[in-house]
Amino acid sequence: MSPVLAGDIVGLYEEGSQLATGILTRITQQLVTVAFDESHDFQLSLDREHSYRLLKLANDITYKRLKKTLITLKKYHSGPASSLTEVLFGGSDPSPASEIPPLTFYNTTLDASQQEAVWFALSQKELAIIHGPPGTGKTTTVVEIILQAVKQGSKVLCCAPSNIAVDNLVEQLAQWKQRLLRLGHPARLLESVQQHSLDAVLARGDSTRIVADIRKDIDQVLRLSLPHGPVE
Repeated sequence: MSPVLAGDIVGLYEEGSQLATGILTRITQQLVTVAFDESHDFQLSLDREHSYRLLKLANDITYKRLKKTLITLKKYHSGPASSLTEVLFGGSDPSPASEIPPLTFYNTTLDASQQEAVWFALSQKELAIIHGPPGTGKTTTVVEIILQAVKQGSKVLCCAPSNIAVDNLVEQLAQWKQRLLRLGHPARLLESVQQHSLDAVLARGDSTRIVADIRKDIDQVLRLSLPHGPVE
């Protein structure tokens, strides 16, 4: 059985009936902390005299999202991303490389192959692949590509197969004082990037109190309209 770790999805059960699902945020020898969805908060009136069970649940969210995306792309035949999907699925060849002006690199320690990879990626319209063995500076190169793209006025969405990979990008980008927003559940983020999470950014915003009041009003409306609470 795999160990239970912070970030795992768990179910709260009473006598075989599932009450809610949540994410483990902290585990110690004496304490287990679970963050439940806000929509379940007012439904959970737990009795201290009763016994409850926490069970680790299989996380199939990633596979469901992948399947949903593929189904959506299959139906996508027109729009701004149609040329990209055609290239990704082998329907057409990539566009010729475009001319770009000389670059002033943020990271002056990049070697010749890394600089060439940055130039190559920025000159491609649809797709660029950077390949290399572990430890050859691929992440450092990707960071430079992101910095150059932002300098040219682009907004960049960074994705990776794991949370730790995205966190590594955030840590390196933060050194260059860029505006960052790390999406994802706070329990799954490294402590060093928590300040860039959506929750942290919202908490520092001037309109935080307004947002909190609006969410409170929404919860009150849902309580009145749904006798057993909101249904997802």
